[in-house]
Amino acid sequence: MIWGSPDTFNSHVMWRKLFDRRPEYSLYADKYGSRAFVKEKGLGSILIELHGVYGSVDEIVWSSLPNSFVIKTNHDSGTVCIVKDKTDEWVIAQTKKKLQLSLLRNYYRERREWHYRDIEPRIMIERMLVDEKGRLPIDYKFYCIDSKVEFVHVVNSDHATAAVFDVHWNRLEFDYNNLPTTETPSRPIVFDEMVEVAEKLSADMDFVRIDLYTIDSLIFYGEITVTPNGGFGRFSPASYDLFYGRKISKPKLKQKQ
Repeated sequence: MIWGSPDTFNSHVMWRKLFDRRPEYSLYADKYGSRAFVKEKGLGSILIELHGVYGSVDEIVWSSLPNSFVIKTNHDSGTVCIVKDKTDEWVIAQTKKKLQLSLLRNYYRERREWHYRDIEPRIMIERMLVDEKGRLPIDYKFYCIDSKVEFVHVVNSDHATAAVFDVHWNRLEFDYNNLPTTETPSRPIVFDEMVEVAEKLSADMDFVRIDLYTIDSLIFYGEITVTPNGGFGRFSPASYDLFYGRKISKPKLKQKQ
């Protein structure tokens, strides 16, 4: 890739990490702050109920929380704890340790994704989403280019396997990051509405990933990712990296701020 002219999808992500300094990216990357953006888009109804937002582990009033919940940090990637029973002392102790380490973490220094640099670390505690069988939801990752969904990465709740679909729920002939599922997942009842939500949230962005969930025919917001997989996403076959990269407009090189 010539830095002034990225060609593959991943090289566009890398270019954004190095050169694109739009301030709104920090808002999108902030899992707590981006909730205000979702509300501004008229989509407040898809926000997951918050049980609390805290600046430190010591601030959490555990007795006020329901028995089960999801607890995460807003300023990095991957710090998510599933608490199914808050009376389990070992689980709570491990959760506290994980959160304390996360609050000290600067994701920008680790991954050079600059939009994480100045996000104020917070702990978010959300309602746990489960279906009628008590299962955690599937993660629907909508990859949007020029405000249109190009493909949907459907990741099982354990994040071990996945499948890729177009907006008509046709399974596409490539895999991305995860091992492929052996069975094709069922189309969500509200899939068309999820596509509309993703495209509304991605308006005015050349490319972005919008993560959504659905439970009981309701849609829930997950997060916005402006540098998907840090530019290291694995397309198989690799030709699809170039296929989707060519759909993204060539960026104009600007001096870093």
